[in-house]
Amino acid sequence: MNFKTPISTTREQSERMLALGLKPETADCYIECAPSGKDFTYIRQPYNEDIFKRNNIIPSWSLARLLEMMPQYIDKREEVLLMIEPPLIVYYDTRYKGQQHFTTYPDIFDNCISMIDWLIRNGHFKKEYLIENP
Repeated sequence: MNFKTPISTTREQSERMLALGLKPETADCYIECAPSGKDFTYIRQPYNEDIFKRNNIIPSWSLARLLEMMPQYIDKREEVLLMIEPPLIVYYDTRYKGQQHFTTYPDIFDNCISMIDWLIRNGHFKKEYLIENP
């Protein structure tokens, strides 16, 4: 049996997360590039700053961690809530019965990253997860 389900963001997706200004310590995994050029993903806990000082290491986020970082609601009245319909990620307005924002990539990791990008741009993402001046 050959499972091909990724356990965390790819190198490219991780680089996009870092470009959005996420703190590396929010990641729950890391990718190490072997001398052969192949990427290997490792789950790590707790955050160890020494790991990221090496040149061949990049932080990586599991699907569970990406979903955990997204707020359940993006309004004070808790009427615009997060809905996950893999691979789609949707913020749904229960009051007006419509979508506030949604993503449509075929990959759930790309959808999470796209939604996090939107959350950051619209001031809905927790500032504690972000570098102060990305």
